[in-house]
Amino acid sequence: MATPKQTSMKLDLEPTIVTWPETHYLFIEKVGPFQDNAPQAWQELHPLIPAISQHNNITGFLSLYKMGPNLYRAGVSLAASPQQVPQTSAMKNSQAASTAASL
Repeated sequence: MATPKQTSMKLDLEPTIVTWPETHYLFIEKVGPFQDNAPQAWQELHPLIPAISQHNNITGFLSLYKMGPNLYRAGVSLAASPQQVPQTSAMKNSQAASTAASL
């Protein structure tokens, strides 16, 4: 049996600045324990995908979690501002932002 090739991780001491573009984010939000709310949020979102994609271009699937208030969001990113979205969802338009990342 062949020995797997080992690769080393590239860790930089100086962080790389990453700029995130403005994102149109349509989501289901739950407050409470992560282990309970994450599955529930995705179970509620998945049936809405056909209705969302009928009038919007979905570019990705995102989840956001904030530990302080135990806030969990399961959602989709859209190519443009949402059009004719289901009433059970919420929308957040995030601003372009820069963050430091050790890549």
